[in-house]
Amino acid sequence: MSSSRIIMKSGLRVSQLASRQSQLSPGRYIHTTAVSNDMFSWLRNRKNKAPVKSTKDVISDIEAGKDLSKNNENVTTLELIPENFIGKFDKTKNVIPLDTVPYNKWMSSNKVATEEELNTILLQAYNETFGTNVASVTDESLNETFKDITQKFKFAKELQAKSGYLLSDYQFTVLLSPISFHKYYLREFVSGKASRYKESEPNAIHLTPESFNAPNIRVVEDIPAKAVRSKFRRIVKEVDTIESTITKNAIESAKET
Repeated sequence: MSSSRIIMKSGLRVSQLASRQSQLSPGRYIHTTAVSNDMFSWLRNRKNKAPVKSTKDVISDIEAGKDLSKNNENVTTLELIPENFIGKFDKTKNVIPLDTVPYNKWMSSNKVATEEELNTILLQAYNETFGTNVASVTDESLNETFKDITQKFKFAKELQAKSGYLLSDYQFTVLLSPISFHKYYLREFVSGKASRYKESEPNAIHLTPESFNAPNIRVVEDIPAKAVRSKFRRIVKEVDTIESTITKNAIESAKET
């Protein structure tokens, strides 16, 4: 039929006839529909559907002031018991009574601050450890090396508990006599060096006026960053006050003129 040489009795070629028919006839589209069930399926589906209120009933309910957002059909309620709450944290059940916990507070909260306090604490620790009555840190017995590791540990623990400062394992190992403990505590803790230590600056060098004997050397004390910020805020506040006063006076003088 697509050949243009075939001539029909009407005198038109087949290709011309096909094109004319396509212009006259509307387009056809392929489409599908849902499967049609039988009558019983339709009745069963209608029965399972929830009844819908008519528009007149809905309008009357609205005019009567009924809350239509609450649909009580097929609603199950839960009892207000703890088991039915999801995500609720019971603080009273998990709170630990800290006042009943037996903490072993073996270290004093008061830090040793003077050499006299350190001498008293060291002599007490030594006498309690060895059962002696040494009365001065200049006694020769304090220069003797520890011969028993148990006694050394007991002495170091008493010294830490009474002084309020902890010893590292390294210092406990290298310090060999009671007087060496005394010198270390005097140099690191009583001098105030430990209070100036910062973990962010472990190798910082802290200079004091006592470190230099020359009269032409002056050591400028370190100013904490908190004090610097506080002073800066105070200066800025004073400048703002002065500027606002000047501006106010200028406005008043301009009004008078």
